[in-house]
Amino acid sequence: MGGQLSITAAYTAAPAKEISVFDYSQILFAALLGIFFLGQYPDLLSLLGYAVIIWAAVWKWKYGRRHPEG
Repeated sequence: MGGQLSITAAYTAAPAKEISVFDYSQILFAALLGIFFLGQYPDLLSLLGYAVIIWAAVWKWKYGRRHPEG
């Protein structure tokens, strides 16, 4: 809940294109919590999916910084 409230507060303080990349960190934290507390280890396809999602978010963020008009 604290993380969601922090993300919501961040969206009020900065442009969405600057913050949205951090919103995808939820995926990593969910995987880590599953490993540490539930013993649920992601399979190879899940790890590949995490990598694709994180890569796309970072690429979109970097692209947005280079091309601010759209």
